[in-house]
Amino acid sequence: MTHLPWYRRPQRRGEILLAAALLAPTAIIMGTVLLYPILRSFVISLQDYDLSRPQDSHPFIGLANYQAVLADPSFWSSVQITLFFVVLAVALEITLGLA
Repeated sequence: MTHLPWYRRPQRRGEILLAAALLAPTAIIMGTVLLYPILRSFVISLQDYDLSRPQDSHPFIGLANYQAVLADPSFWSSVQITLFFVVLAVALEITLGLA
């Protein structure tokens, strides 16, 4: 008699199917709730989207929005300020947490 892997054994296969059936609705809902907004935001970021006119057509402009942001000096200033506060907050939290 050959030794079957654990996932091929008849008593385990039923448990695996039950677990998959119980996890499937949650996985589908979580995937929809998490993935749809991420994908939709990415698609919008590739268009000339005007928030004041969401019903209008939005031509595809590719990576031009990203180029504009990366060329903007105020973006890099914001990144510097954010990094400063992140480093400061993490250092303070670790220091106070270990004190």
